Order: sequence, then C-alpha cells, then structure tokens
Amino acid sequence: MGEKIVELAEVYEKHFRGTQIQMFLPTGSNKSGLMRFPIAFPGRDRSEILRLALKRGIFLKVMWSGEAGYEGLPNCLWVARNLILLPLYTSLSPNSAGRIAETLLDIEREFPA
Repeated sequence: MGEKIVELAEVYEKHFRGTQIQMFLPTGSNKSGLMRFPIAFPGRDRSEILRLALKRGIFLKVMWSGEAGYEGLPNCLWVARNLILLPLYTSLSPNSAGRIAETLLDIEREFPA
C-alpha cells in the first residue's frame, strides 16, 4: 500500500514541479504514510480554485474551512485559508492522479494570481 501512495505522490510532484502550485513535502521525504497530498495556489482565492475544480468534476478536500480561533497564529490562519489536499487512494490509478493534476494546472493557468 505504501508503494502505491508513493507512486501517486510522485505523479503529483512531477506535474507540479516548476509551476506556481506550491507543494509542502521536502525532496526525498518518505511519502508512504501520507493520507493526502498537500498543495496551495499562492496568491489565489482557495474558494475560487475549489469552485473551478468542482465545475470540472473534481471535488477537492480542505483541512480547515473556517478561520475562527487562528487570529494569533499566522501559520495556522494561512493553512486554514490556502491548503488543498489531493487524494492518495490506493484505488486511484496513476493516470487518474495525472488527470487531476492536469486539471489543476489548467485552473492555475486560467486563474491568474
């Protein structure tokens, strides 16, 4: 199962490398225990990214949807506003992960910062 998770995470990394989409995993980190692949679209409204993805048939998960209680914690507030979690299901094929990534790259190009 861990090998499958690593394979899917590497698909996302390959697609997003060199783009404006921000990834949070250090190079060479062990990805086998991940449940989701974290990304963000810096300078863009996450709710708009989520809306555009849903319009294209992709439902994206977020960790926190509210901002209450994070006023004194700037990193938590940033995560609550920006983080998007991509699927790493063992039943997800690498081709499907690639299509998700390509759709997000299309949104990134169409929705400027």
